[in-house]
Amino acid sequence: MIKNKGVFLGLIFSLFVVVLFVNQLEGQAHSKIETVNPSISEIVEYSPDQIEVTFADPVEIYSDSIRVIASNGATVQTPKPAIDSMNKRKVVLSLEEPLSAGRYTVEIHAIAMDGHEIKERYQFEIEKDKIPESEFWRNLQLTKSIPADGEVVSVSPNQIELWFSDDIELEVVGLFDDNQKMIQVVDYTGGHQGPRQHFTIELDSELPKGTYEVNWYVKKDNKSKNGTFYFAVEEVTSVIPPEGQKVKMIVLSNIGLNEIASWLSYIGVFILFGGMFFQLFIARGSGCTNKWKKAKLVLYLISLVGFLLLVTTQIFEFPNISLGEFLKFQFVWGILIQIALVMIAFVLMSTKAPFILLYGVIFMWALSGHAVSERYGGILSIILDAIHLFSIAIWLGGLVTLLLMIPKDNGLTWLKEKGKIFSKYALISMGVMLLSGLAMLYRYLPSFSLESLTISSWGQFLLIKIVLFIAIILLGMLQIRLIKKDLQNRAKVFRTQLKTELFLGIIIIFFAASLVNASPRTAEQGVYPVNSDQAMNVSVEISPFKPGYNDLVMEFQNPNEIKAVDVELFMPPIMKRTLTAFPVEDGRFKVTGSLLHGSGAIYLTIHVKKVDGEKITIPYEIQVPGEMY
Repeated sequence: MIKNKGVFLGLIFSLFVVVLFVNQLEGQAHSKIETVNPSISEIVEYSPDQIEVTFADPVEIYSDSIRVIASNGATVQTPKPAIDSMNKRKVVLSLEEPLSAGRYTVEIHAIAMDGHEIKERYQFEIEKDKIPESEFWRNLQLTKSIPADGEVVSVSPNQIELWFSDDIELEVVGLFDDNQKMIQVVDYTGGHQGPRQHFTIELDSELPKGTYEVNWYVKKDNKSKNGTFYFAVEEVTSVIPPEGQKVKMIVLSNIGLNEIASWLSYIGVFILFGGMFFQLFIARGSGCTNKWKKAKLVLYLISLVGFLLLVTTQIFEFPNISLGEFLKFQFVWGILIQIALVMIAFVLMSTKAPFILLYGVIFMWALSGHAVSERYGGILSIILDAIHLFSIAIWLGGLVTLLLMIPKDNGLTWLKEKGKIFSKYALISMGVMLLSGLAMLYRYLPSFSLESLTISSWGQFLLIKIVLFIAIILLGMLQIRLIKKDLQNRAKVFRTQLKTELFLGIIIIFFAASLVNASPRTAEQGVYPVNSDQAMNVSVEISPFKPGYNDLVMEFQNPNEIKAVDVELFMPPIMKRTLTAFPVEDGRFKVTGSLLHGSGAIYLTIHVKKVDGEKITIPYEIQVPGEMY
C-alpha cells in the first residue's frame, strides 16, 4: 500500500515538473517578436509611413494591437492595424499623418493562436518633421532648356541642355520622335558625377524634321520626380505611337443581375398598365378576357420577382453596410414603395384601382432615373422620362392584350376593328417615344459622336435600342397596311408580325433597363468652357478624341495680341502636367503627345501671355468618352 502510494506521489511530482517546464517554454515562445520597424531606440530622420512588427508565429490582432504614444503621453490617432496578406506573421500599422519630431513609444498587444497574450513596448525617435512631397518638390523646376519647351528650331540641335533650380541627380533622359521611337544619345553628364544643376545630353546624329519629346527623371534625397517637354525641328508634327491609336472596345458590358431584375420589373408593370389601358380605352368590354386574366397573374409575379431581385442585388453590392442603414437609402425606399403598390394592385386586381396604382409605379421610375441627377435633371427631364415610359407601356401592353383577347367567334372582325384603333394609339406612342427619346438624348449628351457611342456601354445599349425601334416601326407600317387592305386573307401573317413586334419590344425593354443602370457620361464627348464670360475668344479642338496620343489645337481670334500659350491638364486625383504650346500658324497654337490619359473628366486650363504683359487664364472641362474604372 505504501509502495503504491509512493509511486502515485512520484507520478504527481513528475507531472508537475513537466507542466512547469512546458509552461516556461510556452511563455518564452509566446513573447517572441522577431523584428520591429522602426527598430528599438532607432533615430530616424523623418516620420515612417507605417509601423511594422513581425512575430515568430501568426497572431490574432484587434484595433489596439499597436498603439503609438507621443512623449507627452497622448495617443496618436491611427487606423486599425492589419496583417500583411503576404506574411501572416507581420502586422502593419499605417500612419495616415506624418509624426512630428520627437520620441515615441510603441505598445504591442497581440494574441497567439492558442489564446496567449503577447505584450511588448519599445521606443524610437524622429529627428526632423517630414516635409510633404508637394512642398519638397515645390522649388525644383526645369528652369531652362535648349531647345526650349515649345520651340521650333530651324536646324537639328547637336545637344540638349537642361538647367534645374536645385542640385539634383539626373537619372535618365529619354528622347523620342513623333512615332515614339527612342533616339539614341551619345552620353549625358548625369547622376554618376553627383548632384548638379546643369546637364548636357549629346546627340548621336542629326534629327529629321518633326516633333520630339524629352522625358527626364531626377532624384534627390531618395525622392524621384519626372517631367516632359517638347520641341520641333523645322515643323510641328503630331506625336502618334507606331501601332497607331487603339480604342478599347467593351461590347455590352455592365449586364448583370441588376439589369435582369430591372428588365423583369419593367416587363411586368409595363404590360399590366398597357393591358389595362387597352381594356379601358380600346376594347371597352369586348373581346375574350380569360387568357388576359391568367396572364395578369404571371405578370404580377414577374414584376414582384424583378423588384425583390433588385433589392437583393443592391444588398449584396453594399456588404459593409448594415440592413438598418441600407433601408434608409432613398433609392431603396423607392423600390419598397413600388413593391407595395404592385402588391396592393394585385389584391385589388378585380377593380379599376390597379390602373392608378401601376401609374404610380411607372412614374416613380421617372423620379429615380438619370433625370433626377443634378447633371441631367430638372422638372423637364423628369416629365420627358415619364412620358417616354408611359408611351412604351401603352404600346407594349396593348400589343400583348390585342393578341390575348381575340375572341373565338368573329375573331377576325374584332381583330380588324380593335387592331385599327390600337394602330392609331401605337403610332402616337411611337411618335411620342421618338420625340421624348431625342429630347432626353440632347439633355443627357450635349455633345457626342458615333465613335463615343460605340466605345461605351450606354452608347451601345442606345444604338441597339434605336435599331430595334426602327425595325418595329417598319413592322407597324406593314401591319397598318394589312389591316386596311388584306387582313381577311393574311390574318395569320398579321398575327406573326404582332408576335415578332412583341418579341422585339421585350428585347428593347431589356436594353432600356440596361440604359438606366449605365452612365450617359461614358458616351459623352466634348470640350466645355467653365466660364462663358471669357476675356479672350478661343476655340479648342482635340483629335483624336480618345485616351492616348492627341493633338490639342487652340485658335485665337486676335493672334497679334498673343506672345505665348501654356496648357495645364489635370485629371483627378493625381495626373497633372503643364506643357508649352507650339505656335503653328497665325492665331493657332498646338500641343501634342499623350494628353488624354483616360476616360472621364479632364480639366484644361489655358494660360495666355499677351504681348503687353497681361496674363489670362481660360478654364475648360474635357469629357473623354469610354468606360471609367
